[in-house]
Amino acid sequence: MAEVPEVDAHGTCWVPVRHHSPAATRAVRDLVARLRPAAVLVEGPADYTRIDQLLLAHEPPVSLMTWFRRETPERTQVAYALYPFAVFSPEWHAVRDGAAVGADVRFVDLPWHLQVVVEQGGYDAGPATTEGAALHRTDEVSPSFFDGLAAYTGRREMSAVWDELAEIDPGLGTATYLRRAALLGAGIRADGDARRDARALADRALDEAREAHMAAEVRRARADHPDGVLLVVTGAAHTAALQERLAAAPGPTSSPVHPRPPTTWRRGTRWCRRRTRPWTSSAATWPVSRARATTTAPTGRPGRTRTR
Repeated sequence: MAEVPEVDAHGTCWVPVRHHSPAATRAVRDLVARLRPAAVLVEGPADYTRIDQLLLAHEPPVSLMTWFRRETPERTQVAYALYPFAVFSPEWHAVRDGAAVGADVRFVDLPWHLQVVVEQGGYDAGPATTEGAALHRTDEVSPSFFDGLAAYTGRREMSAVWDELAEIDPGLGTATYLRRAALLGAGIRADGDARRDARALADRALDEAREAHMAAEVRRARADHPDGVLLVVTGAAHTAALQERLAAAPGPTSSPVHPRPPTTWRRGTRWCRRRTRPWTSSAATWPVSRARATTTAPTGRPGRTRTR
């Protein structure tokens, strides 16, 4: 893959990551320290704005919990999602290191309750029929894409391919990491976009809604910081799609406007010191082993769960 500059012509440094990746964490920390960005934009729930609470004297693992509760005459639906941070999570260090150098740190992903709305087809749609169903794609790849990677690396499954390309060499440089992560993420995304089964189409609709929101937040951050570097930390499968979306349509600089939920919905995202009831929101303690277990995709994703 050809050498690419760390900072593009628009002053943006794109950092494709696997969540809970030590290699991604080293790259993020190196880039923040050297570039001293004006803003650090992190894939996380945009409705969580109390970044200062994540700068307290926490000892990871901790987690954000975002939730909603919907009451109808037929039933009460309660759902929540966990965004875990470990000491080796790149998002954790993007937030804390970014704040330490004076950057404007923001979460930029579509709020989780709106992701549920996209998956369910609207506020008024009924909940999914499978109890405990996991939301969001798993970034499974087709044999055609994986076979080439497997032949190149000698590994038999995608997590091992990531380890071979990114994790095994502790001396892997940031430039090499960025090239490899971008290539792998773009391949996974292109592979998923080529699929036409029902699950893939639903995944694509959700990805596009999330990326539209993230792109709008990148534009807004650029308007707020016209001269500084923006450091954008997202799952590797989103990076190329965001770059293409922003290049194709510069778009507005205001935050996206979403329909207000009906009065039957309650939702939120906030911080507290310990895990609480599933209809509250918190940054809670989270076992490292479980955080790793929720992230099996090659580009990773914070663990999301739903209950009813």
